[in-house]
Amino acid sequence: MKAGDLVKHVIHKHLGLGLITSIDEGYAWVAFQGWVECDKWCDLKTLVLISECNVGSINE
Repeated sequence: MKAGDLVKHVIHKHLGLGLITSIDEGYAWVAFQGWVECDKWCDLKTLVLISECNVGSINE
């Protein structure tokens, strides 16, 4: 997983879809639909990849 990927949390499903904003040492900051206060700090093991970001594909 990397910044820009669309994910879901496997434990807290009520958070809805989330966008990874950054990753550091096995953890990610994720902006979730159901958590509007701020980005949430998540262990990568608790996230499931929904859609992978493909940077640069728009211009190709």
